[in-house]
Amino acid sequence: MAITAGSLKRPIEIDVPSTTKDEFGQLTQTWTTLLQTWAEIHTITSKEVYALGAGFNSQVSHKITIRFQPAVTITAGMQVVYLSRIFIIQAVSDPTEERVQLDLLCLEQTK
Repeated sequence: MAITAGSLKRPIEIDVPSTTKDEFGQLTQTWTTLLQTWAEIHTITSKEVYALGAGFNSQVSHKITIRFQPAVTITAGMQVVYLSRIFIIQAVSDPTEERVQLDLLCLEQTK
């Protein structure tokens, strides 16, 4: 399954959580950019969640598709930032197992 360039039209950044000390020596969680890339983002239905093997108990609201990135490892717990929206990655899937694309199953963080 090939990805057409036109479908990846949203610029995103994938961030990893990191811990730093503030000026008082307290540990605080911050986010560090791991990758900037182009993506396709769409809302996912419960039927699609089940078909992807995530089960009905999974907290997934969107599927974000990117090209496979051999130089980085993307895992659950990282976040995707698109404009002012934040999506927490719940699971990562290589649907064809051909190292062509990654599907990031995410839950959009609400304010």
